[in-house]
Amino acid sequence: RLQKIDAFNQTLTEIAHNQEQITARVAELEAMRTELDLQQQNLQEAQAQRKAMLAKLDASLQSSAGQVKQLQANQSNLEKVLKAVRESMADLPRHMGSGPFGKLQGKLRWPTQGRLLRSFGSYREEGALRWNGVLIGASEGSPVQAVAHGRVVFADWMRGFGNLIIIDHGAGYMSLYGQNESLQKTPGDWVNAGDLIARSGASGGQNQAGLYFEIRHRGKPVNPALWCKG
Repeated sequence: RLQKIDAFNQTLTEIAHNQEQITARVAELEAMRTELDLQQQNLQEAQAQRKAMLAKLDASLQSSAGQVKQLQANQSNLEKVLKAVRESMADLPRHMGSGPFGKLQGKLRWPTQGRLLRSFGSYREEGALRWNGVLIGASEGSPVQAVAHGRVVFADWMRGFGNLIIIDHGAGYMSLYGQNESLQKTPGDWVNAGDLIARSGASGGQNQAGLYFEIRHRGKPVNPALWCKG
């Protein structure tokens, strides 16, 4: 009987020990499950953040693509206007004023005072197009002057360029002055170097005041910095 009691007590001891192991294992599994739940939650949050970032990036790319497309459309419209102007002004004398415009390279005065915010040939903010001219920082209402003698062939608002004035200098040379607050000349007016032709501004949807300035020869943009002295 004593042997049976000892065996029974031994069994109870083993059961209690096994119960402790089971309890410890259950606690360990619960901790593991809690850790897995936390990891799963973190993963879901990371996936949600990634989806949000991808959606934001996609929207940004679509917006940039739309901006580039609009800039290309604006540039195309300008090219059409310049082509029409060249064709309509074909009867102008080759050299107007005091001499050929081509001989004035490096001698012209800048059309307005201010520092260059965008240089010729540099990439635009959208990254796909380059500047065909320069952007000169100037406060709204600053005087804009003709760089040389010529005839105003365009003076109107144009999408992307705001209030734009174009002067034909003969021999295929033209100067363009954009994003003005106001225009002081009309098509057909003759101007001399230094004449007031506009007031600078931020027209055309620009986010900063200034003057957009181009020089073209036979329709192709040239670097204004090579023509205007500092």
